[in-house]
Amino acid sequence: MKIPFNLRQFTYLIVAGALCGGCAQRREMMPYFGKWDGGFYIDEKSSKAPLRPLKRYLLEGYLMLYATREGFKMHLEGEQVVLDIEGTWSVTRNSRGEDRIELKPKNVKIDDMGGAEFRNPNRAYIPSEAIRDTYGRDLIFRPLANDQTLEGLEVSMGDLVGTHRWKRVQ
Repeated sequence: MKIPFNLRQFTYLIVAGALCGGCAQRREMMPYFGKWDGGFYIDEKSSKAPLRPLKRYLLEGYLMLYATREGFKMHLEGEQVVLDIEGTWSVTRNSRGEDRIELKPKNVKIDDMGGAEFRNPNRAYIPSEAIRDTYGRDLIFRPLANDQTLEGLEVSMGDLVGTHRWKRVQ
């Protein structure tokens, strides 16, 4: 049986639409793909930590937002800790119609260089439990300055309070 030409076109259109079900979502994600440099920055007023200056607790690194499987990788390094976090991400809109980037961590690897027993008392130390509590939850960022900067909501990590800030790598 020969299928009429219009029905064949309609069938191809349906199949193409089914294969590209996430195209609208990917279009919203497009401005955010790629590498972002930055880290976790401490709020001097809200944090209570034993060592001063608080910038010694800074965690710096990069954030990679991938198109494949909507995955992300975050790498952060501090004076006595290295973090590698992997998971998925998505773009949502708030009630005002502004984009929000939501990271859902799936795998958090912490290298605390031997833990509390082997730490250097002259260097800033963030306990692994505090890090795992912070990065075990979803993280939300809002784009700023023509989508070239991402700023996170304020989060606490033990006695430290701060935000994540990322700047697009050109």
